[in-house]
Amino acid sequence: MNAHPLVLLGGLGVRYTAWSDVKSRAGGLRPIGPIETYELPLDAPGHRPRLTDVASALTYVLRAYETPPILLAHSMAAFVAEATARLYPETIAALLLADPSVPDPAATVLPDFLLRGIVTAAGTHPGAAIWQLTQLGLTATPLETLSRTQEMTKTRGTRRTRARLDAATWAAYGDWSREISHMRRMVASTGTGHLTCPVRLLVCESGRHSGTWTAKQRSNLAQLRATSRAGVTATVHHLTPHLLMRAAPGLLVDEIAVTAALAR
Repeated sequence: MNAHPLVLLGGLGVRYTAWSDVKSRAGGLRPIGPIETYELPLDAPGHRPRLTDVASALTYVLRAYETPPILLAHSMAAFVAEATARLYPETIAALLLADPSVPDPAATVLPDFLLRGIVTAAGTHPGAAIWQLTQLGLTATPLETLSRTQEMTKTRGTRRTRARLDAATWAAYGDWSREISHMRRMVASTGTGHLTCPVRLLVCESGRHSGTWTAKQRSNLAQLRATSRAGVTATVHHLTPHLLMRAAPGLLVDEIAVTAALAR
């Protein structure tokens, strides 16, 4: 059998260039085959892609290979990876979920126009506004996209664009979260849609409220195992930031090697 290719999916807003260090190091990893990056669509005018639509589009990349690839999904891309593995199990040899977003079917997401209005009225940047709203229980747990320093160095026009992107990201987060939760419930009620490929879960705690995040990931791991017919393993790294493909590419390469050994 040919070596398994590797497909890298960054979370929403993560450009393919963020994977450059991982690609250069994993290129010499054996038995990994070709490496490709895939960017997730955020939204389009008048349309926000459903999770199932994004998963369907991804299969065109996965089916282009002779051998099913290993899929490494970071952050919100984990929703897409899991949906693809459940709906199109023949297209994936193994999943590596790098600090994945945790589905929350009860997450409340603010409309785009309201979030933009709050950002403008408060005179703050989107990350700070989202965090304040989170403290009031109005949104799900904020994603770590750009650092505070990066946000504060942006121009006003770029900040407005960032506000729109953050609003769309939050809307997609809520929508996709509910879709994944529904898929998991369907496994329990119908006995179909199990994960059939090995899954490796990598949890990073640096910069987060580690106790809360660990508890959420522990619950996430339990749900994955309950809806899987293959092995689901996990490891926690306490000093690794969320954007680990930039900060700790070697760690990801090590996890790729572990996942490759598990691949079917």
